[in-house]
Amino acid sequence: MPAARSFTPSDTPLRGVLEASVDAVVLVRAVRDPDGRVADFCIIDANGRTACMVGEQRNGLVGTSVFERFPNSRESRLWEQCCAVLVSQRPLEITLHAPLNGQSERRVERLLVPVDRERVAITLRDVTARHLQETALAASEARYRQLFEHNGAIQMLVDADTARLIDINPAGAKFYGWPRDAMRAMFATDFEATTVEQWHEQWREATTDIATGTGQRGIREYRVANGELRRVDALVSVAELAGRRVLHFSMQELADPVRAERDPRESEAPASESRLPQAQNLETGAQLVGGIAHELNNLLTVIRGAAGFLRDSVGETSPLLEDVNAIDRATERAEALTRRLLALGRPQTVTIDAVESATAAAAAVHRVAARDDTHDTGPHTNQPRRP
Repeated sequence: MPAARSFTPSDTPLRGVLEASVDAVVLVRAVRDPDGRVADFCIIDANGRTACMVGEQRNGLVGTSVFERFPNSRESRLWEQCCAVLVSQRPLEITLHAPLNGQSERRVERLLVPVDRERVAITLRDVTARHLQETALAASEARYRQLFEHNGAIQMLVDADTARLIDINPAGAKFYGWPRDAMRAMFATDFEATTVEQWHEQWREATTDIATGTGQRGIREYRVANGELRRVDALVSVAELAGRRVLHFSMQELADPVRAERDPRESEAPASESRLPQAQNLETGAQLVGGIAHELNNLLTVIRGAAGFLRDSVGETSPLLEDVNAIDRATERAEALTRRLLALGRPQTVTIDAVESATAAAAAVHRVAARDDTHDTGPHTNQPRRP
């Protein structure tokens, strides 16, 4: 291989850039055969970071083949990339999976820049930490997307400045009665029967009082697709998404005892009016159960997300993994119980006939039990019981 020259006097600024770089930088020159075809790429200079990476003095690198010093570079198509850069005279940037010394997740960012028609500057940057962060972020976003999509409570994201609906989960679309795709083009004012100006006035002060990452709870009323007004127990929090302040609504519909009073069958049974307080008590109990289930659901969402982060941090071989699995199993059982409570807390039309039937059944059971107790108190006889 012919002797390699490092830098000419005119390359002095390039030498300064080479030494100042925090990345490993190698300057290579194309070695051509008698026919003018590229036969190899020779290292003509390298900075101190490159020498540290390969464990050799910088002078020992100069004049050697880049593929000799970096044997895995052929598999990563460095040859083809250098040739392409010389021909196109345009930079090329790629990210490579480059395991090293047991670092199975190691990633390297390679940047090739043409210096002239014969020389290429190759920069190597270890981006493993960034890759792991991006992977963890993607996994976190996937988990929270699952929590958002499959949550039994109404979940809604609204732009705090424009009142435009950013997203809503299936439970929310079912509650409001509009198709989900159509709702993504709607505004929160479409549900609250207010103007954008009124909505801004209402939430401007609220969003100032609610710090990012905290929430504010209250009873709200919304108009659904069929025109009815529905009351919900809403927890509103503020988040930052892509530089925007976003309102996150997590809501559970409150049972409405008035619906039971509107049941058309009550006019057919005047005597059942005395049963109305029982129906209202049942609705009140269902409302209480729904509120408790809503709170449990919020806590379980946090526990499920924290367990996912903990699983990622301990690793598959950690002895703590079984404890994380136990948390997941307990959370699944608690979520199943919460779904049952949410089902009880959803609005139901409790009819007077149902109350009367339940009362009559309870009375019949009580009479049968009392009759059996009466017959069993005396000595046993072989005489048949009289009907």
